[in-house]
Parts: sequence; structure tokens; C-alpha cells
Amino acid sequence: MSFNQLSPAEAERLAILSEEMGEAIQAIGKILRHGYEAFSPFDPEKTPNRVALQKEIGDVKYAIETMTKCGDLDINDIEIHQNNKRGKILPYLHHQVGARCTCAEEARSHQLECEKWSAQWPNHCEQCRGLGGSISQTGDGWNEPVEWDFDECQECSGSGKCPRCSAPLDFDLCVPCGSCGYRLANYQDAMPTFDGDPCMFCLRKQAEQEKLAEENAEEYWRQRANSESRVEDERR
Repeated sequence: MSFNQLSPAEAERLAILSEEMGEAIQAIGKILRHGYEAFSPFDPEKTPNRVALQKEIGDVKYAIETMTKCGDLDINDIEIHQNNKRGKILPYLHHQVGARCTCAEEARSHQLECEKWSAQWPNHCEQCRGLGGSISQTGDGWNEPVEWDFDECQECSGSGKCPRCSAPLDFDLCVPCGSCGYRLANYQDAMPTFDGDPCMFCLRKQAEQEKLAEENAEEYWRQRANSESRVEDERR
């Protein structure tokens, strides 16, 4: 064991992650300088920068997957921070969907509510955000009757713990928690959820971005087809 308490396997996985992230940053730099569809003049296959970045991001995701499978990182914590980032970053964006509109303000307000709730209940279950499980619906109300099902979270209610305070929990869904009064599967007792609808500005921006992405994809495949056709002609 080295001075940093890392095993050789742990150090190797970190080195792989660092290397792949560095290559992804390099690919991003090329796109910022030359664009998505540009390619290296020394690349005989003329691989666009977009494809190169997709490859590098795939390599980064592989490195993260390896670390989570080996127990270096917790995938649930990663997803929690990923979801929190959505609300935190919106007020600081300038050109993305939700930037500079009421959606950003609502998302930030929701984030503050979540932080306040988390501070009040520091021992809550982060896996289900204090709900105690997931609620699913079967049937469409037309051909089949609508039925609701509750699947207990194995990190808290499924293990006999209160999702909000982690105290021992009665398995009867109708009996509140004896320590904090929490009612299982009650959204009002869990971490606040964000159900705000996007404003017309966001919807318009999203439509514009989707159209632009579609046009870019069509242009990419057109250029790719022309490039392959030229290569084929040169071989002949």
C-alpha cells in the first residue's frame, strides 16, 4: 500500500480516468477552434471532431463504469449530484434551454427548497430522496382499470428504516413514523419535487436547438457520404 493508501488497481483505474478525461478535453478544444465537422488534415479517414469527441466521452464513461463496478465510486451519489447540477447551473447559463427565464428562477428556488429540506432531515435516504420508494401506474383507464403500485426502496423502507429520519419504521403504510411523523409514499413529506412547466421561451429554444441538431446531423452524413465517395473514386 502506497502513501496515498491506494492499491495498484485503484491507482490504475484513476490513471485511466485521468487520461481519458484529458483526451476528451483535447477533443473539445479542437471543436472550439475548428468546429464539429472539421477533421485533421493528417487523418486519412477524415474523422470529424464530433465523432472524435463521442469516442472520447465513451472512453470516459467506460472508466467511470469500471470505477463504480469496483467500488471506487458510488453510482447513486453520482446521479444525485448530476440531478442537483441541473438546478444549480441554470441561473448561470446564457444560451441553453431554461437560461435567463422564469424556468431558471423556479429551478433555483426548487434547489433551495431541497437544500433546506436536506438540512432539516440530514439522515434522509438519498436513494429515493425521502419518498420511501417509487410509485408506478398500470392501466390506461380505458381498456384496463388504473392501478397504483408502490415499490419500497431497499435502502430505507425496504430495510425497515424511515426514509426521512432513518428511525425504525412500521411496515404498515398507514402508520406514520414514530420519530418524525413521516408517512410512507407521501410526496408532501418527501424532498420537494419540481413540477414546473417550461415557459414558451424554453420551448421555442428547445425546438430551435432540435432543428439545428437535425440539420447538423444531415449535413454531417452528407459530407461523410461525399467523402467516402471521393475515397472510393480515388481507389478506382
